[in-house]
Amino acid sequence: MYDDEPALAYYGPSISTVVEIFLTLAFAAVVVLLTVLLVRVLLGASRFLAVATRDRELRLQLLLAERIPTPTPAGPAPAEGLAAADPEADGPGDDGGGDEAPRAS
Repeated sequence: MYDDEPALAYYGPSISTVVEIFLTLAFAAVVVLLTVLLVRVLLGASRFLAVATRDRELRLQLLLAERIPTPTPAGPAPAEGLAAADPEADGPGDDGGGDEAPRAS
């Protein structure tokens, strides 16, 4: 029937197709590696900033603790000790006026 046409033999994919597939896979591998590297760098930078911030906060707290002395809590003072400390006090209702007479309005 078609005896006068030459038969075409298929020998597999061409060299250019194999090279194109190889380059596509290599490019995908490079993209994956760069993505992993970028994520690792971002995580490392985030950890570094967290540690640096915590260290800075601790140093500031230490500086504030050294500058501002913490008062020691005193026990309750006896009632007669308070009266002896302020001889001009009139009593619990003292308005700080001393022995002055009240003014008439």
